[in-house]
Amino acid sequence: MKLYFREFSESEKEMNFGPKDGWFRHAVLSVDETPIAPEGANQERPMSLRVVTHKTEDIYWICGEIRTEIQVHCSRCGEPIRLRFQPKFQHLVSQNPKIAESPIPTKGASRRSNPIRFDGDDHQDSDVVLVEEDYLDLSAVVAEHLNIEIPLQPTCQDATNVECENALSELLQPKSPVQNNPFSVLKDFSTSKKE
Repeated sequence: MKLYFREFSESEKEMNFGPKDGWFRHAVLSVDETPIAPEGANQERPMSLRVVTHKTEDIYWICGEIRTEIQVHCSRCGEPIRLRFQPKFQHLVSQNPKIAESPIPTKGASRRSNPIRFDGDDHQDSDVVLVEEDYLDLSAVVAEHLNIEIPLQPTCQDATNVECENALSELLQPKSPVQNNPFSVLKDFSTSKKE
């Protein structure tokens, strides 16, 4: 979905999307490690997106919150698991190169300079990204932020707080017996001279 900058205004605009919005559903499913199953397959999962847009001078603010699950493979046992994510994001974009050169302070800023806040926001300075197009592809933003959330080595414990069977079997296997010391034969060797 394209957010055209000409449609931004100084007043906040809130948009909500869900699994019935095809572009959003496709963006979420494209992040799954397993291929997208055919239509009608069991792909039911929570899926929502809240986006708030606003314009201040030459800066376009796009803030959002995604709630969904992503299917990945456990790095230990290889079984598919679903991880729940609720990332929040904030993008500042401009078509003016001078504005895009310096960071915009958002922490402690006034409501006028940073109108959009979500509960628990702890943004530091935000970089303004220079864009040449007259729009922002929201589906790419959603996919990017979900990919950032996925752990490098996801495990069953990340999804269920329970170790996977493969990890448990490794812990329950008895350790190999201690090898005999190869020098143990020398313990009876006498160093005294026999006459």
